[in-house]
Amino acid sequence: MGIIDTLLVPASFECLGQVREFILTSALNAGLSSKAAYRLQLGVDEILTNTIEYGYAGLDCEKLIWITVQEEAASVHVVLEDQGHPFDPRQHLTVENFDVPLETRNPGGLGIFLSMTSLDDLRYERGEGRNRISCVMNKESIHGEKPAEHILLVGACPSSATPLIETLKATGYMIATAATGEQALSRLFVNSIFDLVLISLHVPDIPIENLLEQWATNGMMQEIPVCALTSVAELSRAEACLRYGVADVLVYDVYSPNLWKHHIAQALQRQRMQAEVASSQTQLTILQKLADDLTQIILPVGIALSRIKNFDRLLERILRETKTVCNADGGTLYLRNDDLLNFAIMLNDSLGIAFNQSASKETMPAPLSLHDPTGEPNYENVATSSALSGQSINIPDIYHVVDFDFSGAKAFDAASGYRSMSMLTVPLKDYDGEVFGVLQLLNAQDSETGEVIPFTDYMQQAAEALASLASLVLSNRLLLERQKELLRMEEELHIGRQIQNTFLPATIPTIPGWEIAVSLQPAQEISGDFYDIFPLNDDQRLGFVIADVCDKGVGAALVMVLIRTLIRAFVEYSADSASSVRSVLEATNQYILKNHAKTTMFASLFIGMLNPYSGKLAYVNSGHPAPVIVNADGIRAELEPTGPVIGAFSDSTFAVRQATLAPGDTIFAFTDGVTDARDQAGNYFTRERLLALLQRFPNIPSRELLDRMNADVRSYTADAQQFDDITMIAIRRLP
Repeated sequence: MGIIDTLLVPASFECLGQVREFILTSALNAGLSSKAAYRLQLGVDEILTNTIEYGYAGLDCEKLIWITVQEEAASVHVVLEDQGHPFDPRQHLTVENFDVPLETRNPGGLGIFLSMTSLDDLRYERGEGRNRISCVMNKESIHGEKPAEHILLVGACPSSATPLIETLKATGYMIATAATGEQALSRLFVNSIFDLVLISLHVPDIPIENLLEQWATNGMMQEIPVCALTSVAELSRAEACLRYGVADVLVYDVYSPNLWKHHIAQALQRQRMQAEVASSQTQLTILQKLADDLTQIILPVGIALSRIKNFDRLLERILRETKTVCNADGGTLYLRNDDLLNFAIMLNDSLGIAFNQSASKETMPAPLSLHDPTGEPNYENVATSSALSGQSINIPDIYHVVDFDFSGAKAFDAASGYRSMSMLTVPLKDYDGEVFGVLQLLNAQDSETGEVIPFTDYMQQAAEALASLASLVLSNRLLLERQKELLRMEEELHIGRQIQNTFLPATIPTIPGWEIAVSLQPAQEISGDFYDIFPLNDDQRLGFVIADVCDKGVGAALVMVLIRTLIRAFVEYSADSASSVRSVLEATNQYILKNHAKTTMFASLFIGMLNPYSGKLAYVNSGHPAPVIVNADGIRAELEPTGPVIGAFSDSTFAVRQATLAPGDTIFAFTDGVTDARDQAGNYFTRERLLALLQRFPNIPSRELLDRMNADVRSYTADAQQFDDITMIAIRRLP
């Protein structure tokens, strides 16, 4: 059972108006029809009145009443709790006939009787010093699934009518009586629970003809069928009542139970059919008005919207036109940006508010998050809930809803003196049905009185139709703006790629007796991988670097440029081979941590200084995948890391190691984009596959080796997306 709303009030008659509005709004929100909601309201009202008048009599305590509205799948419950005298209303149902003199009735009996006839069930329990009374209204009883069962018997009936009354009771109808015409009027217009009226020809305080004429004049006969009860002797007088709209005549002194039940059932069936026809006519009228507005208002508005070039003016026009169609006092339009709903424009006629996303941050409300900090959907806010569900949400009164958090609106009302009431929230969807915004209207107004009213079915349908049309225009405009932005970004990335390429060697040094080949395939327009090959100052050695900055994209590319520039700059001051390699990395690491630690980016890197005459290689492997030295005999060495990655730790030390490349040896260095390449099933290319390929082709030229490696990776990944940059260097000493 879900709680819809709660209310705590003092046990005083001054609170009755507040409670009535609370019950009615909550019942409507729970899905009850207007008729069933009013019946529930009446039943609660009578119980509450009894509690206020008698429940706390003579008690010295805080006199409060707790009210909870709960919803089950098939019913709505209003639970009343008080700390007064123990009192089970079901034990005090004493009124059976309205002609009993008032002075002889037990206090509260009439009210309890009205509650019992209004409600589908009344339950009671006592616990923890409290009375707990549950007023139940079944949902199924408001959709025509149960036969009408409340009949009002009016006037004095002779004993010969008793079999008819007993037959109706046995059939399941609930019979209430009104001895006089005045009592009947009071019961019918104060409590509209009755589905049929049985009226005797003998009403003591007013001729039946006058009473029927009064009912026909005020329209009651169109809403509730009336059957006249007569004897055979007065049949002609009963037939004369037909001209006032009486649905049928029942002769009570001719015993025919089946015929009586048939006549009653037919009268009720005719009334239900008339109600269905009236409802269909109302719906047809709504649809016709919607169709007219579609051709005369909504479609012309859509054409006008498509011509507006200024984006802010477009948003304002969309909101103003939707407000106009629904005669709403205020409205807000939100646009989605990732996980946020941003306020784009807000209008309120009564308060003279009109500002858009160009306004200052202090003026515009804060964005709404679609998910809470734990990642759960934010269904507490009505706008985010509509965006998440893709459904419209129509609320008659925000002050009587517990499903959503309206604390912000209520705080605004308290500060401004405004009264937010009805609210209609409609999602805006693109061509794929994805929600890209939300349109919210506030306080629908009666076109004649200006009174704030709930948004009607027509208003919701009209708003949804206009929102759909506006969504097409707006999504087209957003798509166009995004395309322009993407083209601008693509151009900037292209320029960035061109600039980045200038940091790579324009030409590869040519050294007699050696082959050098390089390859770089970025996963995006710009890369976080880089390589560099350069002669050292003494012209006796060759420096080469291969590195992989964590992450991809623009940030990684900038860090790549920084590291490459630092290494080149520090190499200028190098001395001997061992100290040069170590000092270059230490200086680079310290500079990054001192000046760019907040970027939290680091890089794996392999740097080598090669003497091409002797084949000796001094190197540092800074957390990088181990390069491989291979020759005709297979894998000769794997140059494992000798220190941590660059830019992560201030106390890092970098050990220098030595290796020698003999004639026929090839050193193959690569980034993890090679081994981490994945096929369509997500399986990695792996280092084992790479080593196997190197052993298959140990003596081929450097360029051919890289071409074969790239071809093998492409064949393995097939159409799978490239997730990481792929960079390789091959340096071969000719035999």
